[in-house]
Amino acid sequence: MSDKVKVLFIAGSGRSGSTVVAQVLAEVPGWVTCGELRLGVPVLLHDRLCGCGERAQQCPFWHAVIEEAFGAFDMAVLHRGAELMKRVALNRHTALHYLPLQNSRFGRELREYASIMERIYHGVRAVSGCEVIVDTSKLPSYFLALGHAPTLDLRTVHIVRDSRAVAYSNQRRVRDPANPDATRYMPQQGLALTSVAWNLKNGFITAAMGQSSGRIMVRYEDFVSRPVEQIERVLRFAGSEQPPPPVSGGQLEIGTHHTTAGNPMRFHKGALRLRLDDEWHERMKPRDRTLVTALTWPMLARYGYVGGPGSSRSGTVSKTAHG
Repeated sequence: MSDKVKVLFIAGSGRSGSTVVAQVLAEVPGWVTCGELRLGVPVLLHDRLCGCGERAQQCPFWHAVIEEAFGAFDMAVLHRGAELMKRVALNRHTALHYLPLQNSRFGRELREYASIMERIYHGVRAVSGCEVIVDTSKLPSYFLALGHAPTLDLRTVHIVRDSRAVAYSNQRRVRDPANPDATRYMPQQGLALTSVAWNLKNGFITAAMGQSSGRIMVRYEDFVSRPVEQIERVLRFAGSEQPPPPVSGGQLEIGTHHTTAGNPMRFHKGALRLRLDDEWHERMKPRDRTLVTALTWPMLARYGYVGGPGSSRSGTVSKTAHG
């Protein structure tokens, strides 16, 4: 096994389908997903639910990972990791990563944080025996922080979804079951803020991320429409010789994954059917669609959603139970 841990870093804006893409990719033999691993340390500290259904601190997988990484289930290290994340790996820190701050407090804390997370990735590989870790953390600042972990082989998959579908999804009221002690909902966001964030995140990823490690762009609509084709693209990009998971009629079986954070879809197990969803076309108010289209037009055109034959409709997933 290589000394370097291969990490397939899924980048993109929120509500772009990264969770379901990761769930599908994790069905490739030898691939695993831990969801948004940047939030794994806070999830462990607050004992939220793992994707397997257990509380994180009682999950055998995460106990073994943390013990492998630090020699014991060390709450002090987890507290330090959560504290450092707030100091170096949030959206507001992105620009700081490009400044000459190696000898500053920011630089020292950045390297300390990268070392903590690096050990956790090694722990995941040691416990799972995996070839590839699929990480849906998305944040550019976190990706840049991981660049200070020399034993991680980072490869970026840029997931793009139509901005109008993203904006529509961000207005939905969706319950988040990750905290069983309280009723919570996924964050909602206004149309203008979603549009600006969609432009900035996707623009930054296109311009700056993956230049050293490589980057591939996958439109979510293409992934749900032609999953085998897109999975094979990702496999080639990752340098993996594994076969794609069996997909029949756009449907496949999803197993149990130890995801620390992400869309509630991460708790789904069993049959998963991928299909295009046109709900935003029918239910999004015309003035809302016009606003989001106007605010994101150049990027929509760049990614083939408007202005040409490559334009497509947004995709989502539906699930069916065993029966």
